[in-house]
Amino acid sequence: MKLIFNDEEYAKDILSFLDADFQVKELTAELYTASREVYNLIGQETYSHIQGLSVKEEEKSEDEAFLLFNAKYAILLDAWRHHAPSRDLSHTLNGRKMRNDTNEKSAFEWMVNNDNENLERKYYHSLDTLLNLLDETNPVVKTAEGENPDIKWKNTEAYKSTYNVFVRTTKDFEAYFPIHSRYLLEKLQPGMSKCQRTEIKSRLGAERYNALLELAKDASEDADNDLIELIKEATVYYAMAWAIRRLRVTLLPEGILQKYKGERVNSKNSKPPEKMEAELAAQSFDQDTKKALLAIEDYLKPKLTETEAAAVIVSEPNYSFDDDDSFVST
Repeated sequence: MKLIFNDEEYAKDILSFLDADFQVKELTAELYTASREVYNLIGQETYSHIQGLSVKEEEKSEDEAFLLFNAKYAILLDAWRHHAPSRDLSHTLNGRKMRNDTNEKSAFEWMVNNDNENLERKYYHSLDTLLNLLDETNPVVKTAEGENPDIKWKNTEAYKSTYNVFVRTTKDFEAYFPIHSRYLLEKLQPGMSKCQRTEIKSRLGAERYNALLELAKDASEDADNDLIELIKEATVYYAMAWAIRRLRVTLLPEGILQKYKGERVNSKNSKPPEKMEAELAAQSFDQDTKKALLAIEDYLKPKLTETEAAAVIVSEPNYSFDDDDSFVST
């Protein structure tokens, strides 16, 4: 895997908050790790296409230049947020020393912690931008070779892997809960897959489940859209309960879990939630999931025949008592 940066680039050209003389080559080790994360997210063909743009001698189109910039921004941001903590100190033969120039003052710990969280959220937003850009432009990431046709982004395995679930887009997800994040949708894939495998498939049966999933992939008019919507609802709530118990809070939409400030100042000026707020939030989504699954079961029940419907009608009981009676027996 090759980097999409050259050693002479200045990080300031991509991350505006860095010093003007800071060069990309100072982050080489972190760049390889950060590049691997993006490589795993977008796949080999797409990463190789972007890497090819970085060394392209001809003038790049506007879409190509914007795609390259966004990929660099995401990778460099991730590399910097992992490199910055070590840069706060000087590693000398006499141990670690604090940097303290004459015209500078070291930041307070709460400032550092807030900045770390801000960089992490910026990184997630940068991945959102990169994925949305690929979805919108659908570039050719591998040109035709021999009898093989061109491969576009939406024909890659990385993109197709998102079609193993009924909830394929943020629009599908946000019909039931707002996340505003294409990257978070990717991270929720295991939770959604687990819901379909353990909860949905057992209720529909393997044959009906596989047929419905194929129809949903092709957006076929023959698909039972009412049933698909119930499945999407159950999947969304299940995935959110799964995510709260497993994913980082900074990755989740703000507002799901509130921060709790401590009464005394420490490095993060915070304290653990006192009432298991995370678990209570997850349990709330669990309840929503159960309601949606019950709705699926009711939908799948065969309709009653006229004879069966008549047998269900129960007449009101006649207890034969009045105001003078102190009790009633059946």
